[in-house]
Amino acid sequence: MPAPRVLTISSDGILLRIHVTPGANTTEFPTGYDEWRHAITARLHAPAQENKANDELLSVLASFFHLQPQDLSITAGHSSRDKTVLLKRITKPQLLKKLKDAGYDLPTDP
Repeated sequence: MPAPRVLTISSDGILLRIHVTPGANTTEFPTGYDEWRHAITARLHAPAQENKANDELLSVLASFFHLQPQDLSITAGHSSRDKTVLLKRITKPQLLKKLKDAGYDLPTDP
């Protein structure tokens, strides 16, 4: 079985795998790439309680990628640190450029 990809194109937009650390001292995105989890990493100040960390993640991603809040949704991992987020109204080249500008190149597809 092939490893999951950090980035997948779907008919609805781009699915991005993110591993979050809630309850951190500061909020940061992106903080790196987790090779083992095939996910971009993020630190969130909000605790993993009452959907606070999920709400903060969507807010941080909307700001980072210059999207409207309604253009993002968590499609998997609502109660997990490993999440899949759907991003609409952004192309793969735009997404990759924003990550590269922040100092993170994603691994190329095999």
